[in-house]
This record gives sequence, C-alpha cells and structure tokens, in this order.
Amino acid sequence: DGEHHSGASPMELLLASLAGCSGISIISILQKKQEDVTHYEIHVQGVRAAVHPLVFVEITAEHIITGHHIRPQSVERAIELAETRYCGVSIMLGKATQLKHIYRIHEAE
Repeated sequence: DGEHHSGASPMELLLASLAGCSGISIISILQKKQEDVTHYEIHVQGVRAAVHPLVFVEITAEHIITGHHIRPQSVERAIELAETRYCGVSIMLGKATQLKHIYRIHEAE
C-alpha cells in the first residue's frame, strides 16, 4: 500500500502494555501461591470499531501457563486479582471496553 511503518502503532502498544502488566501481576501471584510455573505466554488481541474513532470494542487476553500440577483455581484467582486490583492497565481498559481473560494450562514434561 506504499505506507512505511517503523514500529508498533499506539494501539498495538496499548495491547502490549496490557500484556506486560497482566503477565507480571499473574506470574507474581502464582509464585506467591507456590505454583510451579515453568513457562508463561500471553496473547492479546483487540477488535476495533468499524468507524472512527477506531477504539477497541473488545480485547481478549489468552494466558498460556505451563508447569507442574498447576491448580486451575490458582490461575483463575491470579487473573481475577490482576484484572481487579494489581494491573492498572487492565483496570483502566476494563472501564472502557469489554475485556476478557481466558487461560490454558499445560502440564510440563
């Protein structure tokens, strides 16, 4: 299309901020719960409005946690605490758009 992009857009950086803030909070909480997490990934996607301003109308954060005998209730609580108490980005975005957190747990080998 002839456009040259030299980096992430402001909206992409907003999603990256959510990923970083949520991830740090969730890992910290899981460590305090003595969960044996060996790997963590977060994938964040946003759906934007069809007309200007092209704000996010929905954001989904998928947390992929790998470890030994990770308890689903610990992950659910960590996400809840990050979303409502510890991650300011999540709290702020949750007031402006539909914000969903989903997770998958994989048993480490």
